[in-house]
Amino acid sequence: MAATTRSMTGALRPAAKSAAKPAAKAPAKAPGRQAAKLAAKPAAKPAVSKGKSAAQKRKNAKAVAVGRKSKRLHVKEIKSGPGLRGMVNEGNVLCYRNSALQALMHIPPFGIWLHWHQAAEFGATIGWRKVGQQDAEEYLNWLLETMKSQLPRTEQDAFKQLFQQKMRSSIECRACSEVSSMTTPDLLLRVALSKTAKGSTLVNHLKDHMREEIDGFECSRCSATGQVTRTYAMTQAPDVLVLQLTRYTMAGKKNSSRVNFAETLDLSPYAADSAAQGSLLYRLCSVLDHVGGASLRRGHYVTVVRGPAAGADADADEDEDEDAWMLLDDERVRAARLKTAVWPEVDVARNVTPYILFYERL
Repeated sequence: MAATTRSMTGALRPAAKSAAKPAAKAPAKAPGRQAAKLAAKPAAKPAVSKGKSAAQKRKNAKAVAVGRKSKRLHVKEIKSGPGLRGMVNEGNVLCYRNSALQALMHIPPFGIWLHWHQAAEFGATIGWRKVGQQDAEEYLNWLLETMKSQLPRTEQDAFKQLFQQKMRSSIECRACSEVSSMTTPDLLLRVALSKTAKGSTLVNHLKDHMREEIDGFECSRCSATGQVTRTYAMTQAPDVLVLQLTRYTMAGKKNSSRVNFAETLDLSPYAADSAAQGSLLYRLCSVLDHVGGASLRRGHYVTVVRGPAAGADADADEDEDEDAWMLLDDERVRAARLKTAVWPEVDVARNVTPYILFYERL
């Protein structure tokens, strides 16, 4: 008998078709079992791979290794970032050039000045016709002089203010008190390592350099000869002070003695008129080191620089500030500390010695 149902009015009518649908769905069990079989097939694949050769396993392991290497390179890329990459040493003889350029590029006043000049203006300047290993100081002096000469006359004064310092030397005759004076400009301040300095510090070597005894002087006025004292006074202070420690004698022998220097340097005691020049306090930005070798044209050059983040945060602790220093060894870049710049970890066999110091005026 057909199923019936009673409506709300009490009349009888055939049951709704929807009531029979569950019975119609029963035959769908077979397709469900087939779908289950199809879904189970991927799970059976590992059993198949067990029978494969070891070549497939090596291939998979290689893919994992490549992925890890790619990740490491990506992390290194992020950590280095713009401005933290080294420079390739082509022919293994250009470390003198690389170290000088890396030192300059980490001096804020020079970076700001260079930003306002097109790089194309000095594109051919960094090259040098000399071949083989050279003296970093000689190249640096040539580079700065060449850059200055390529500027329009209207812009040379700004470049001179950046690097040029002027020294007035004075000699007083002990016989007639005649004073002879002469003022000379220079882009580098060369400080000899004095044997008479009390303590091997930059301050003491600089003090002896600014006041020295000269034998055999002949006075132009009274013709008296003898020992005199020559003193120097800075009449113009640069925004960037490039100070070379003259470690090499005329015979080319290297003086590897330790020279202690601090992060700051005060030149006010040697100013001709400190009031007119303002502050003469300088802060260390870069240190160019010579490694090994008893000759200027032997050994290796590296640079320790203050990174862009150093001192940027006034609330940063001392360790964070020191960690912003970097050791640049051609294309290799690694973290360093302030003490690495002030005095590297001395290895007698390697003979690491600070050679050129770069300061910015505060």
